Amino acid sequence: MTAASENRTGGRTGRKWNEPSFFQAVEQRDPEGSKIARRMLDWATPRSAGIRWGYGKVDGSFYPQLFAGRPQSLFVVYTSSKIEIRFGSIKDVTPFTDPAERERLRVELNSIPGFDLPPEGVAPITPIAALASDEAFGRFTQIIESAAARIHEAADRDPTGA
Repeated sequence: MTAASENRTGGRTGRKWNEPSFFQAVEQRDPEGSKIARRMLDWATPRSAGIRWGYGKVDGSFYPQLFAGRPQSLFVVYTSSKIEIRFGSIKDVTPFTDPAERERLRVELNSIPGFDLPPEGVAPITPIAALASDEAFGRFTQIIESAAARIHEAADRDPTGA
């Protein structure tokens, strides 16, 4: 493992997070954010190929996986009460190999009050509090479900994902 990848992922010096440690940490920092993170996990679990827990030194995270045994996910939730949209994770997955499709997803997400995702190339992170209302949460999950369905439809046509 390189020093750069170790710093980026937490590497061997990071801790392995799990559901109890994640929620203990986020509850201590942000009780309201913890409720939204729990709602996100409860929503994502039956709709994903699995939940991957992060290895961050300071911040815990979870990633609802698009495919079993593969790291791609549409978003990650952090114990810092932030959500990151994983454009880098999906840029090699059809149909999001097309920059216009990634931009379309960004614009759809930015239609949610509280979301202001920057153009590609900048970390697309937003406070989890943007999903506090039922309306915002519903819109977010609708957009994510639609994007995941498009990815899975493309994978069914071309299992290589290219």
